[in-house]
Amino acid sequence: MSTPTPTSSLSGEDKQHLAMELADTKARLHHVRQEKTEQLMDTRHEADQLVLKFQKVKQENIKLAADARSACAYCDELDTLREKANDMERLEMELQCCRVKLHDLEFYKDRMEELREYFN
Repeated sequence: MSTPTPTSSLSGEDKQHLAMELADTKARLHHVRQEKTEQLMDTRHEADQLVLKFQKVKQENIKLAADARSACAYCDELDTLREKANDMERLEMELQCCRVKLHDLEFYKDRMEELREYFN
């Protein structure tokens, strides 16, 4: 005794109609799978491009951070040099005053020697 299959009671026309629907459904499924595969490939490509862009931006960020540290170091060095320049100006003025005083002292020394000779 054989068990009846669900399609055994269907007419040939119904079976043909169901076969066409099945073929159509399989074709649509195949088409959807292709679209999804293409979308997945596109999305992966976009993700790869974003990763590359991220790596590039990250490298640029590292370089900019190094440049910023260098700039800070140059600013500190510039401040130090400005302080030294100010000290140098002050010391040059002080030196000029000392030269004037030395000149005056030499004058008074020479004058004293003249007076000693005169009075001796």
